[in-house]
Amino acid sequence: MGAWFLFSCNCGYAARVSGMPDMGFIAESVTMECLDCKEIHNIVTNYFNEEDDDGNTGKCPECKGDNLVPWGQIDRYDKSDKDRYDCPKCGDQMVRNEDYQVLYD
Repeated sequence: MGAWFLFSCNCGYAARVSGMPDMGFIAESVTMECLDCKEIHNIVTNYFNEEDDDGNTGKCPECKGDNLVPWGQIDRYDKSDKDRYDCPKCGDQMVRNEDYQVLYD
């Protein structure tokens, strides 16, 4: 089971993403910033069942591009100084809302 959190910036941009590598019952994903459309998304990196693959593995769900860079917590269990929470709109640091969490399969 995976989890989504609400990350927000002082500029008004917000994203509902895992913020780290994650997995549910169908696929594995990692949170990434799309440098083309300047959005943060959970990007599917692997489907557990080949039949679930829609051909968009490793692509931005917004623009279908693959100009992606890791965003958020690099390792699921261990925060490090390499973690990256930069806002894609203004470059400021985004903050996770501790009161918002959605669990999914």
